[in-house]
Amino acid sequence: MLATGPTSPVAGECYGSPKEVASLIRRTRVAAGLTQLRLARLLGCSQSVVARWETGDHEITLRTMARIADALGIELLVRFGEASEVR
Repeated sequence: MLATGPTSPVAGECYGSPKEVASLIRRTRVAAGLTQLRLARLLGCSQSVVARWETGDHEITLRTMARIADALGIELLVRFGEASEVR
């Protein structure tokens, strides 16, 4: 689950679907006023990798999600439990 911090203008939750994660990353990046290229430079990767994250075409590790959240100034929250408990 990727969620925004208290001062971020975007709030969101996702439940593991690559498309949900991708959409939340994109919305949060745009709300932060960052281009894909700027986010890529902050993370030390290429713009094309960021584009693949934002389309759900590239698997993102938990470590990478934490780095993305940090670069976007948001908090990464991970919750485990039965599907009915998490939602």
